Amino acid sequence: LHARIENLTFPPEKVVGGAAVLMEEVAATKISGEEDRYSHTDLWDFKGNFDGAGKIVDLVRPLIADTEADFLQAVDENFAKVDTILARYKDGDGYVSYGKLTEEDRNTLAAAVNTLAEDLSTLRGKLGLE
Repeated sequence: LHARIENLTFPPEKVVGGAAVLMEEVAATKISGEEDRYSHTDLWDFKGNFDGAGKIVDLVRPLIADTEADFLQAVDENFAKVDTILARYKDGDGYVSYGKLTEEDRNTLAAAVNTLAEDLSTLRGKLGLE
């Protein structure tokens, strides 16, 4: 399996588009709490999506650092905002149960995630991959 995975190639436009998709997935479907309705571990999933999107941005950052510095600064600020919001719900090595978040908490998180997703949705164009 390791050898097979090592030789896989991923089209750049799919990988880069995946950054926005990860955030859009949180905003569109996960924020409702339906995905982990029994375990209430939604915040762990959010963090996984958030980290995956961040890794994609880090991988392509050198390709646009000179031409899109303002964009990258805005994206970094939006990542920091989402990270700050998620940090409010840390509990030891994980997060509190999603059921403990109020509707206002969820709306605040959704707004920050949506802003980040909107920025990331333009990343492919900035890289000339559309």
